[in-house]
Amino acid sequence: MSRNPFDKSAPDMTASPSRQAEEPNGADTPQVPGSNPYELLTRRRVADEYGIRVKVLERYAWAGGGPKMVKLGRRTVRYRRGDIEAFIDAHVVDGQG
Repeated sequence: MSRNPFDKSAPDMTASPSRQAEEPNGADTPQVPGSNPYELLTRRRVADEYGIRVKVLERYAWAGGGPKMVKLGRRTVRYRRGDIEAFIDAHVVDGQG
């Protein structure tokens, strides 16, 4: 049975706006910024967040060998956060050589 939205006698069972802000999409825990491995990032944002210069990313795109990229158009390139982190993890050295 649906509730009449104009009936003020029945309690409102929906979450308050402040509660909704704490729990996006009805989740029990808030999302941590930067935790979505499928988030698409621009070259500038990759440079800002991970310290890889934009020119280096452009050179990788031209020559190959860099992080995987998503080509959304003729000139539109994005990087998945997970691919950037996998690329960085693959280049970790132990300091012995």
